[in-house]
Amino acid sequence: MDNASEIRSGSSAELLVGSRLLHMGYVVAMPLMQTPRYDLIVDVGGRLLKVQVKWAQRIAARQRAHGKGDRAHYMVSLIRVKRRGSKTRVAYTTQDFDVLAVVCQWELIYFVPVGQLVREGDRLCRQVRIKDPEDVSARLDARAAVARWEPFRNVLRLDEGVSASD
Repeated sequence: MDNASEIRSGSSAELLVGSRLLHMGYVVAMPLMQTPRYDLIVDVGGRLLKVQVKWAQRIAARQRAHGKGDRAHYMVSLIRVKRRGSKTRVAYTTQDFDVLAVVCQWELIYFVPVGQLVREGDRLCRQVRIKDPEDVSARLDARAAVARWEPFRNVLRLDEGVSASD
């Protein structure tokens, strides 16, 4: 994808997430300057949350020669590129944003609190893989992989177990 396409898809994802949050009853603001750390600011009962929006890439299911394979899933990278001089890849930290909004489809957005993405210290995992909820499997590990992200599907949660939407 070229840079212009990336900007268009990123902008459309930000507008979609902003619209969805407005529909849920939140006040949403966009920073005047483009910041690599977050895309939206959401007022939730007087608490301002920084939201990083990512458009997920859908990875199709694939079967390997030995019979095992990967289930269909959505994937986003949590590495940002600084464009000063030469490109430098930098991992996000817990200080960069409060919520990751993963747009999988127009009607499927996951609002994942940053605490769910921590790998060690204040460093975040480098990729998020969300199993396709439509790709139902009888395997326990497959159901667990779908269930992990289900609490954040189309719902903004402030803390684990505390819902802030409808």
